[in-house]
Amino acid sequence: MKHILFITSLFLVFSCSEPKNPIIGKWQYTTFVEDGIEESDFIEFYEDGTWDWDFYAKKNDSIIMKVSWDKLNWKDISRDKNSYSFGKIKTNKNDRVYLLYDEFERKDSGIYEYNGEIAEMGYNYHYTVISYSDDFNSVLDGYNWCVVRKLGTESEICADFKDDIRVQMDRILN
Repeated sequence: MKHILFITSLFLVFSCSEPKNPIIGKWQYTTFVEDGIEESDFIEFYEDGTWDWDFYAKKNDSIIMKVSWDKLNWKDISRDKNSYSFGKIKTNKNDRVYLLYDEFERKDSGIYEYNGEIAEMGYNYHYTVISYSDDFNSVLDGYNWCVVRKLGTESEICADFKDDIRVQMDRILN
C-alpha cells in the first residue's frame, strides 16, 4: 500500500509540473534597412508571464532611435480552446500562438526616443505566431496574426488583418 501511495504521489508531481515554455529566455534579431540603418531587437521573456522589449535603430554605430517596453505580459494560447485564435491558425508541433499584451493597459508602458525627443506609449494586444526550429533555439518565422486595441473586438478586425512583417530570431540566453 505504501508503494502504491508513493508511486501515485510521484505521478502527480511529474504530471502537474509543466515543461518550460520555449519562448522563455533572451532573444535577438537584427535587420538591415536602406541607407545603412541597422535595426536590432532584444526581447526577454520571463517564466512569470512578463517580457521586456528593446528596439534600436543605428546608423554608423550611433543610436538614432530607441523604443522599449518593460513588464508586458505574454500567454501561450496555442491550446486554449477559449481563445479567439483557436482553430483559425494552422500550426505544427514546433509552432506556438501567443497573446502578447499589457495586463494593465498602461498608456506609459513603453518609451519612444528619436532625435532627443521622448514620448510614452502603450502596447496593443498581439496574437503572435512563432515557428521554432527543432531545438527551439531559433525562431524560423514569427508574425503577428492580428493586433487589437481591446479584446472582444477580434471579429471586427482579425478577419481583414494583414501584417507583412516576418521575424527570425536567435536565442542568446536561456
